[in-house]
Amino acid sequence: NPAVDCLYLNVESPGAGVLQLHLYTAEGRRVRTWNRRMEGGVNTLAVDLDVPAGAYLLQAQSPYGAATFWVNVVK
Repeated sequence: NPAVDCLYLNVESPGAGVLQLHLYTAEGRRVRTWNRRMEGGVNTLAVDLDVPAGAYLLQAQSPYGAATFWVNVVK
């Protein structure tokens, strides 16, 4: 999953709402936060990655659930 400048997320949601995204360094320091509107169904969301190269933890949370995964940023 290497990403360069932008990360695209495909998110399936049972209804409309806001997806909160938090990006953390491997040491646990939060470096970015985004809020993205979603509609019911499959949503493709773009997230600009204005961070140095490295491994990051991306936490996504909506009214319908949450997920956390690693993102490798390469420059």
